[in-house]
Amino acid sequence: MVSIGIIVQTVLLAFWQQGKDNQWRKVDNECCDWITSFWVLCTPTFTLTFFLFIYLQSKRVIDAFPTTLRMAFSLFFLEFVALLVMLGFHLDARTDSIEPWKMYVVPWLSICIFSVLGFVTLIDACRKKTKPQRNRSLLSFAIIMFTICLLGPTIFLVQAKTLHNKDYSWAIVFIPWYIVDFFFLFFGCCLLIFSFGSDGFFSLPQLANFLLCILTSSASKVVLGLKLDTKLTQPWYIIFAPVWAFLILLSILGISLRLGRSKLK
Repeated sequence: MVSIGIIVQTVLLAFWQQGKDNQWRKVDNECCDWITSFWVLCTPTFTLTFFLFIYLQSKRVIDAFPTTLRMAFSLFFLEFVALLVMLGFHLDARTDSIEPWKMYVVPWLSICIFSVLGFVTLIDACRKKTKPQRNRSLLSFAIIMFTICLLGPTIFLVQAKTLHNKDYSWAIVFIPWYIVDFFFLFFGCCLLIFSFGSDGFFSLPQLANFLLCILTSSASKVVLGLKLDTKLTQPWYIIFAPVWAFLILLSILGISLRLGRSKLK
């Protein structure tokens, strides 16, 4: 469901951005000009975020994840919606109430809250008496710290480029994401090598699909960075093609893992 929602959102975003480019170039293209409202554009994201927030409060998730981790990502979804609302008001030509620098308050607030929750999770892990409970809390701490290390530098680089007019390529902004892609690519290659001739938890097609996901993820950021740097002139639906390929492959991988777990049961 998440992949489908993101695909729908990126398709709408491609049409919306292409319509803006056509207006700037004074090109008449009705197929790309039908989305004029930011609020209509973000409808899939608002809907998906709402259902994800509700899902995080379900009993299944409560039993599976610690409270601090659920709180962290519940607040993340709420603050993400708040950021979209502020961005919508900023882009609305009828109001000047939201200055650009104010929009960065929300993501930095998210980083601060994540840091506090990570500290609380680490203390909770130290107080656990059994090893499974301690490992569960430490895993939650690692996930929270991973999120901070990924989003923190990205927010800083985006803010420096957009607000302070730093003249560097958008590829620099994506460096934290490239590092993550490289880590998962290395991890996937190691799993693939050690899976030959053995009965591991993941099958070889699943690992190959995982590696393709990482490669298409990296390709999507490279192409997007080149487009934002105005080094590519292709339409936006071509720019988003690697993103759609990544989401389709990720959906196939998720379905494959789900079916594999069902067979084990």
